[in-house]
Amino acid sequence: MMPSFPFYFTSDLPETDAFLCRPHSRNGIRKTIAKAIAFWVVLSLSLISSTAGWSQCTNPSAFGTITAPTNNTPVTITTCAFAGEYSTINSCSAGSTYQFSATGGTGNFLTIHQGTPGGIVLGFGFSPVSVTCTVSGPLYLHYNTNASCGTDGSCHTGVVQCTSCPGAPDPCTSPTTILCATSTTTTLTGSGLWNTTACGFSTPGMEKIYSFTPTATGVHNLQVTSTNSGGYIDYFFKAASGGCNSSGWSCIDDIFSPSTVPIGTLTAGTTYYILLDAETTSSVTHTFQINCPAAPDPCTSITTLACNTAVTATTTGSGSWNTTACGFSTPGQEKIYSFTPTTTGVHSLQVNSASGGYIDYFFKAASGGCNSSGWTCIDDVNTPVTTAIGTLTAGTTYYILMDAETTTSITQNFQIVCPAAFDPCTTIPSLTCGNAVSPSSIGTGVWTPASCGFSTPGQEKLYSFTPAVTGMHTLVVTATNSLYADYFFKAASGGCNSTGWSCIDDVSFPGSAAFGPLTAGTTYYILFDPETTSTVTQTFRVDCPSGFVPCATNPSPAVGNLSCPNTNTTLSWAAEPLATSYDVYFGTSATPPFVANVATTSYNAGTLAVGTYYWQIRPRNISGVATGCTIWNFSIGDNTPPTITCPANVVANAAAGLCSANVFWGAITATDNCTAPSIVQIAGPSSGSSIPVGVTTIVYRATDGVGNTATCSFTVTVVDAQPPTITCPPNVTAAAAPGICTAVVAYGAITATDNCTAPSITLVSGQASNSVFPLGVSTIVYRATDAAGNSSTCSFTVTVFDLQPPTISCPANVSVQCASQVPPVNIASVVANDNCGPPTVTFVSDVITNQTCVNRYTLTRTYRATDGSGNTATCAQTITVNDNTAPVVTFTDPLLQGATNGSTIYVQCEGQDPEWELPSFGTGSVMASDNCNGAVTISFQETLQDDGNCATDGYINLYRERWIATDACGNSTTVIVYMALVDEVPPVIQNVPADIQVNCDEVPAPPDDIYATDECLCACVILFNETTPAPGCWDGQVIVRSWTAKDDCGNETVAKQYITLIDEKGPELRITQPEIAGLPDGTVLEYTCNAGGIPSFFDHLNVASVYSEPSCGTAGTVHFDKDIILSNNCDYFGYIEQRTYQWEATDQCGNQTVLTLTVHLVDDEAPVLVGVPPLTCAGDPALLEVEAIDNCGNGNVRFWDVPVASPCGSGTAVRRTYEGFDPCGNIVRDTSIILSGINGGPSMMFVNPLLAGLQNGEVLTVNCQAGQDRYTSFGIDDVRASDDCPVGLTVNFEENVMETGDCTSGDGVLAVLQLKWTATDMCGHSSVLTAMVHVVDHEAPVIQGIVPEITIGCNDPLPEASVVDNCGEVQLETAINVQQGDCPYQYDITRVYTATDPCGNETVVQQTIHVGDKSGPVISGVVDELCDDLSLPKVTAYDRCADQFVDVTMTESEVIGTCRGGRVIERVWSAVDACGNVATKRQRIILDDHTPPSIQIPTHSVILKFMDTGLRLVRLSQHGLIDELNRLNEYSIFIADECDEAIIPSFTLDVSYAEDCAAEGYYEHRVYTWVGTDVCGNSNVLSITVDILDDESPVISQVPEAATVICSPLPPAGSVHTDDYSNPVTIDYTQTMADGAIEGEYIVTRTWIATDACGNTSASTQQITWIPDTHLSCDIYLPESVDCNSHGVPIQSGASGGLGEIGYAWEVFGEKCFIQSGQGTPAIGMYIGWDQVEITLTLTDAYGCSTTCSAFLDCDDPGFNLSAKPSDGQVADNPQTLNPGTSSSVDISDGGSDLLQFNLWPNPARDNITLQIESLKDQDVHLSFVNFVGQTFMKEDLRIVEGTNRHQVDLSSMPDGGYMIQLRTSDHLYTKIISVIRKE
Repeated sequence: MMPSFPFYFTSDLPETDAFLCRPHSRNGIRKTIAKAIAFWVVLSLSLISSTAGWSQCTNPSAFGTITAPTNNTPVTITTCAFAGEYSTINSCSAGSTYQFSATGGTGNFLTIHQGTPGGIVLGFGFSPVSVTCTVSGPLYLHYNTNASCGTDGSCHTGVVQCTSCPGAPDPCTSPTTILCATSTTTTLTGSGLWNTTACGFSTPGMEKIYSFTPTATGVHNLQVTSTNSGGYIDYFFKAASGGCNSSGWSCIDDIFSPSTVPIGTLTAGTTYYILLDAETTSSVTHTFQINCPAAPDPCTSITTLACNTAVTATTTGSGSWNTTACGFSTPGQEKIYSFTPTTTGVHSLQVNSASGGYIDYFFKAASGGCNSSGWTCIDDVNTPVTTAIGTLTAGTTYYILMDAETTTSITQNFQIVCPAAFDPCTTIPSLTCGNAVSPSSIGTGVWTPASCGFSTPGQEKLYSFTPAVTGMHTLVVTATNSLYADYFFKAASGGCNSTGWSCIDDVSFPGSAAFGPLTAGTTYYILFDPETTSTVTQTFRVDCPSGFVPCATNPSPAVGNLSCPNTNTTLSWAAEPLATSYDVYFGTSATPPFVANVATTSYNAGTLAVGTYYWQIRPRNISGVATGCTIWNFSIGDNTPPTITCPANVVANAAAGLCSANVFWGAITATDNCTAPSIVQIAGPSSGSSIPVGVTTIVYRATDGVGNTATCSFTVTVVDAQPPTITCPPNVTAAAAPGICTAVVAYGAITATDNCTAPSITLVSGQASNSVFPLGVSTIVYRATDAAGNSSTCSFTVTVFDLQPPTISCPANVSVQCASQVPPVNIASVVANDNCGPPTVTFVSDVITNQTCVNRYTLTRTYRATDGSGNTATCAQTITVNDNTAPVVTFTDPLLQGATNGSTIYVQCEGQDPEWELPSFGTGSVMASDNCNGAVTISFQETLQDDGNCATDGYINLYRERWIATDACGNSTTVIVYMALVDEVPPVIQNVPADIQVNCDEVPAPPDDIYATDECLCACVILFNETTPAPGCWDGQVIVRSWTAKDDCGNETVAKQYITLIDEKGPELRITQPEIAGLPDGTVLEYTCNAGGIPSFFDHLNVASVYSEPSCGTAGTVHFDKDIILSNNCDYFGYIEQRTYQWEATDQCGNQTVLTLTVHLVDDEAPVLVGVPPLTCAGDPALLEVEAIDNCGNGNVRFWDVPVASPCGSGTAVRRTYEGFDPCGNIVRDTSIILSGINGGPSMMFVNPLLAGLQNGEVLTVNCQAGQDRYTSFGIDDVRASDDCPVGLTVNFEENVMETGDCTSGDGVLAVLQLKWTATDMCGHSSVLTAMVHVVDHEAPVIQGIVPEITIGCNDPLPEASVVDNCGEVQLETAINVQQGDCPYQYDITRVYTATDPCGNETVVQQTIHVGDKSGPVISGVVDELCDDLSLPKVTAYDRCADQFVDVTMTESEVIGTCRGGRVIERVWSAVDACGNVATKRQRIILDDHTPPSIQIPTHSVILKFMDTGLRLVRLSQHGLIDELNRLNEYSIFIADECDEAIIPSFTLDVSYAEDCAAEGYYEHRVYTWVGTDVCGNSNVLSITVDILDDESPVISQVPEAATVICSPLPPAGSVHTDDYSNPVTIDYTQTMADGAIEGEYIVTRTWIATDACGNTSASTQQITWIPDTHLSCDIYLPESVDCNSHGVPIQSGASGGLGEIGYAWEVFGEKCFIQSGQGTPAIGMYIGWDQVEITLTLTDAYGCSTTCSAFLDCDDPGFNLSAKPSDGQVADNPQTLNPGTSSSVDISDGGSDLLQFNLWPNPARDNITLQIESLKDQDVHLSFVNFVGQTFMKEDLRIVEGTNRHQVDLSSMPDGGYMIQLRTSDHLYTKIISVIRKE
């Protein structure tokens, strides 16, 4: 490793980002010198850092800081460092190996220093570089582009990896699973693998991952229940599907102490990772848990739905289920409804409105239970839609489930649309005798006629039938699908309804059944009603009884003739009553054929032709068809000729080239009265044929079907209108013969043609062929004429011209040196001739080619000769110009006198002299001349030839001065002179502090503003050295600090400071015990016994429990002492125990420090008294057990007695007061009443008569009453106890078995018992009462459930018997005997039961059972009550015992009663079973009952209020009345009828809503209707109408809380929610604004007014205190001029507006610039190098409002000016500049600013503002409005002129709030603050 030199670079580049500089544009050519010098300085620094050449680099600028990694995870330095800068790596660990690498920029040559930025070099080279840290502390990574320490302006990104450190544990190795509300404790220690920063903080510590799967979707919370306060842990989460890695984490919170924070909405069943990542590598312990939301049970509340009744449901939050039958996840809340269809059929779900998202709808039968399984999807819905649910069964209850696909709020309005009830009366087709029909039925019907004896739930089909013959008719079923259908009939006059049907038959196979008799002409209904809802298909017909059918009469048309035309000839005849249809025979034959069978009395024969027709009608019915019927005939004739029509005459032109034309004409039409006629042409050519020129006649004829004819004709004329065609030869040209001006010309023949005849040709004008034509153009014209007089002409031209050119000759070619020597134009020198006379000579042009300069080119001069005919000839002369002589250059500047081309001149650098300038040269420093006397351009260029090494090269910089003199043709002469800049003056060190005397712990840090100035350059390298005090006492020792500055030319200066040390202060002591760390001297701590006393850690305090901060080089020597005092008088001293801990520290100079800590154990809580009885007797041992329990263990008890009246009424008593006390004076009291003087115990006597009569020693014999392990039922109720003090008197009973016996022995005693009663009073006195009892069992068992004689049905089960006994188990025996009766289904059973107990007691019971209940058969098919229906039903009787049907008989009689205006017929059906038992069934038939039933209303009913009082309007606030109305139903009234029995009315409630509640006076309109209908259909109706007015105001919820908003826009108003009876509810939102208590403060009041449909209103408000802006603004004031390379440059600021204390944050951006002083204050001092600096100031007031302003500061280079200067009077060709400059930038208040003033008004503003800008010049500016979070709301480019400018800005589209108005010119940024406030 190469040697290095210790030095510190501290003069002008502090190592903090606050002083960060970045490059901006250079200003002036002098900046090139500055950059060259800076580059030279960097190279010089590299030389200084090593004596071995260029292989180690030390850079002056710091940029970027990190902490060295503690594991092998690479750490990236994220800041952007340039080559020529370094980054700091703090806290490297001695002995650890680190690898440094870099990317970006160029080259990445790295040098690593240790200790200081220029300290020991640990390694260097191109990336990567590996080094070992030798001393713990900072490392410095220097970036360069190459081994020569090159620099650049690109970002280099450094990476540091500790290759010798262990790897951090992988947190993904084994994630721990956690459950809801389960506490988990984790401890994180050391470095981690990741640095998760989503919470906004660095997390270098260890990570820990947990796995968590929610069971319910919803907001989960993280609860940290305890921490060790060791540091922050950042909590994160993400879905496990994202993988276990370092990315994708969402921050929950960074947590230091116990707290609860929301995680967010987690989805049930989705697994999440929970990440804990420590912000420190120290040990941190947290205990936490995940608190989960409770999922609601959707089965808790199930609402019932009704058909076509809409409901509105809102779901929000997580649900309990995830029903996915619709194919989507449904984590949201569920809602369940119950629905029972009234009709079987396809039902639909209709969603009327939807908002918020998707809800999935499902259904299932309620019999499947309310749970999460078994659901069938209906649809997933987010917009209004109607979807079929499927076929639902009437009467079956279903569940309808709504399950949301999201946990956000979703609202939908829906209803169940039910199918219309099937009505068999809708369509009733007619039946006719003998004609079959095929009904097919599926589904549920509405009627259930029972007269066939079977249930008919299927869908009905109804037919109408009117018999033609009276008598029995036959139902014939010819085909079935083997399923049963019942057939019924009744007269149609009974109405189409479910009653009055008579059974024909129940049919499942083909067959027939007679029914009737039916009356001719009476209409009947035939009902087809299946016994199943499955598909039933049958084919049947009705056959009618026989009857004679006569032939038809009254034919039309009758026999006779008809004339044409005729259409739709209709045959008709008279109706025959017995006919069911008619056979029609029709044709032209005398025996017409059969054509149709019709049901009506007419037949349409259609349109008939001429001729004779025959027809016959044969009626038909079930008996057959009529025979021998008459055949009728009629004829049709025609005598009328047809009508024919021809087209109009036709005229046509002959076709082109022909004497004829193909002529077409229109159609010829003909009509006839009877048949369509035929048309033929009888004269002339046909249409479309060729017709010659002239007139031709065309004739046509039409003939009808019987030969009648008619003709028509027209003419065709063809005309010739075509002229002949004539053709001339083409135009002719001819050249004049040599020497003459004419020519003989011959041209071609002229031809002509015509479509009919050959035309004639004549010459109209011009000369004939072969004539002599003059020079020029002659025109010839010819004409052709045909026989019809049509003519045409043609023409052509003959041209004679001269083609011979003249001849021409030019002067000879010449060459010259300069342009001024070119000869002039000379026409006379040109010779020209022509064959037709002398031509004209003219100058054409001088054309310059190959020109490279004004005196170097080729000139071509052209002349032209032209004759009279325009023929020309040209010639050219070439003139060559060529200047090849260079100019001559001579030095004219005095400094260059004597200099020769290539020589060097030397200049001493005097940069500290502001008047000194480096000599400058220009084009005026030389003179030049040219041979052509033209202008000579002199160019001058000065370049830095070499950035010299002053120590070795003898110069700082070497400049090359070059002049080039060039004439107009580029001939040039170059002259070069070199200028060397040298420096021999040493630097001067600035700001070295004076010598001082300070305390040894207060030695100031070396100043960071030490810098050196040099005569020529900045002495940027300062070497610093500081001596170290000798070991021991530092008092009086001296520290010597020295700074050495050395410039690049080796000139050196040393400056020193002497610091004398004083040590008169004792060492500093600090307690390190964590629980009491940092307590000051003299602290007194108090602990209570109740809190656990003095903590145990005080027992372990010792000399090591404090830390003595090293002072003046060494730490003090510490001594420790502890003193404990136990107080005997806590009440006086205030403590039980006092501990004193004292530490004393002494340093090496004898200075001492004492730290004393006092701890008291105090007792401020009273003891607790235990065992004090409220009432007792004297001598009670409990009185001796009373004690006082104290938290400090020092409780004592004392008491005193006071006589009181005895509560028992006898004896004496005292009230004893117990007092518990402790040594600290805390007391507690309790009292007890103590009785005395009460003699004897309580007395007892028997109250049970069995016991009361016993004599002393007498034994009571009782019968056994066994139960609950006892023989008897005696107890405490059998005695009465009394005592002088009945308080606390108790009685106990015991039954003791003294001896057991044998109840079957002589005395029969089961057991000998002692019965014992004990009475005890509260003083413990007791008395006993006993009785001896012999238990015997003389009671027989009891047999239960047996009736001595009963009768049961033949199929009924036999009754069972049971037995109980008073004293134990019983044995039961049964004997059975059967005696057969006269009938096989009737017999008697005799059962004998014998029950015996263990003591031999016996019970015998006999039972006779008569089997066969004589109830007779079961009669079916009888409807209990009918109306006006005397038809006989099909009645059956079933003998259940014989399992067979038996015959039924019926009797009918009229019941005499009160049925007004009607009759009641009673029918009785009787049937006898196999045993002769008779059963009857009665039926009431009500006839001619037209009296409706009466309606009776209970006297307490609310209905009467609306009938008697006329009440109609009810207010919603009348809750009791509303509840009564809601309870009304079909049982709210009674129906009474004279003829009918009990009638239950039908009840309906119709509800409608007002469109305008306020105008109509109600919101809801209800109509309650009850209809009582008797069996005959007579009805009575009761109806009341109720209008409900909503007079209750809406309830507003979710109104935002009051808030305070500062320096931010107003938050959105948000939305509130309402709940009201009458929807819709409209919400009117208003916002008002008023001035607050201070200027700039506003009170914003937001009001929501809810109005329901009836105009009821309620209001809620929110108040916001808003300070939109504190109107803080800033300005920067710059000095008028500043020299480059200046220190302490003063920068002032101006602030206005704002509230409270204002903070100042300065930043400077530029190359070689930094803040030296004043950061955080209104003014700073700064260093500026050689470049322009941007200065930015950010002001922040106490409310956090901030504003930023900036300015650009440029410096004047005192050194060099390298711009080229043209010489006076000469032309400078493209003058060169090495670096273009920019203008100076000053504040708006300076005269050099580009703006004088920038104002705006009004402020605050509402919709518009006016800007006023005072500008010093015409310029473009950019205007923008930016809010305080950086969002740009408006921007605009403006063109302003010198002087005052005003501009209007429209703010109407901008929201309320505060904004920065930024006005940017080319060099400045001006900022103003404005508030936009609208008071509404």
